[in-house]
Parts: sequence; C-alpha cells; structure tokens
Amino acid sequence: MTTDVKSIKIDFTEDYASFDFTSAVESRMAVVQSALVATATRKGSYHIYPEGGTGLAKFVTGYGAAVWAEAEHAGNFAALDAKRFLNVFIQDDDANKITAIKLTLDSLIISNANYTIRVTFPDGETVGLAETIQR
Repeated sequence: MTTDVKSIKIDFTEDYASFDFTSAVESRMAVVQSALVATATRKGSYHIYPEGGTGLAKFVTGYGAAVWAEAEHAGNFAALDAKRFLNVFIQDDDANKITAIKLTLDSLIISNANYTIRVTFPDGETVGLAETIQR
C-alpha cells in the first residue's frame, strides 16, 4: 500500500525557507521534505504537535556547534526523533514508511551546520536533500 502524499513545496535554496505556492512535492519527496522540516524544527515549537521537532536547531544556534563530533551526535539524535515522530502518521504497511533517516554533517562553522538528509524507505530507495541550520 502507498499513501498519496502531497505537500506545498518549500524552497530551501535561500538563506531561509520559503513556500512555493505554485509548486507541489509528491510521494517520497514530500516525505523527505517533511523529514527535513522535522529535523530542523525546534522541539516543542509545533503548537498542534508539541512532541514534534528536535533539539538540533537549539544545539546549533544556542550552543554554537563548534565540535564536529558533537554536531554529528546532535544530528543522529535529531534523525531518530524525526523518524519516530513522522512514522506515527504513516501506516506500517505503507511503502512511504520511513525505515531510516540519516543526517550527514557536510560543514560546520561556529553557528552554521550544513547537513544532508537522506531518508530510506522499505524497498531500499534512499532520497536526500541538503539543509543548513544557522543562527
């Protein structure tokens, strides 16, 4: 079974995220976009789902992620938190169920951490996007 997932496209190419109301993302790319948003959103900032979000943005912007290993560690926890949160909304037999989320740290400069997010699905397909978390 595959749920038809569709979302407004979010443009992450600027210094900030913006909605592209003229475009949509569908299927697995919509799931990956949701995973990216979930990892970068501060824990507790969702008013509808206070359990959503992760500690990654707070770590990078609040403490200044100056140590590579600590930034990788924070990314690993954020990936687990995002996977747990998002999979609550996806049925177990859905082909879009998230098997794994991997955040790879690409660069780190004091208060900027650049990660690539890769989401793996039950059939083994992996889809990825890049994100920057900054002050």
